[in-house]
Amino acid sequence: MLHEMKIHFKRYFLTGLFVLLPVVVSLKVFLWLVTYIDNLIKPVFQRVFGEYTFGIGIGIILVMLLFVGMFAQNYIGKKLVRLVEIIFDRLPFIRTIHSVVRQLIEPFYSEKGNSFRQVVLIEYPMEKRYALGFIANEDAGTVDGESLVTVFLPSNHLHLGYLVVMPAKDVIPVDIGVEDALKTIVSCGIVIPAKFDLAGGRLVNLRKEPLSVLDDPDSPA
Repeated sequence: MLHEMKIHFKRYFLTGLFVLLPVVVSLKVFLWLVTYIDNLIKPVFQRVFGEYTFGIGIGIILVMLLFVGMFAQNYIGKKLVRLVEIIFDRLPFIRTIHSVVRQLIEPFYSEKGNSFRQVVLIEYPMEKRYALGFIANEDAGTVDGESLVTVFLPSNHLHLGYLVVMPAKDVIPVDIGVEDALKTIVSCGIVIPAKFDLAGGRLVNLRKEPLSVLDDPDSPA
């Protein structure tokens, strides 16, 4: 009886922890963001209007981003953005920071590029050990006639990770979305959209097509 009570207690405790922890962490991050933005906006707002209400800062930022985005999409806005980029590109030191930041964020909103939109598995750091990553550049050059790609392997901090340059034929594209892949990485593998199974020398379940690079020559096709 006591043993069963311990089992139920542990199960309920862990269930409650897993339910509440993401909520608490999300609210904590949100409140930190609101407070941070409020601290930036509050002095100016109080000087102009005389009083300030908590939370107005993030609303102002969201509205400002919306209008900037709308303006940047029209003809005049595009010309103005291009002019600002030209000016920044001519300023020492600032042009380096501006160029790096622009190249980092451009793949996530650009409709033309394919960077970071294809989830892949690669054998890393050794054979039969697989790492989840994203194609960063589909045309990274050639070595001995083989096309190369760059694959970014993020840590659960996302902005940190490893960049691997490897033959395109050795990359294993998987049929899951970027959001699901990020959930898997951030949760350290606890949350996973589907199983990564190897059957008959081929990766199954997540594959868009039969896997060729891991085919076992002794196993039936």
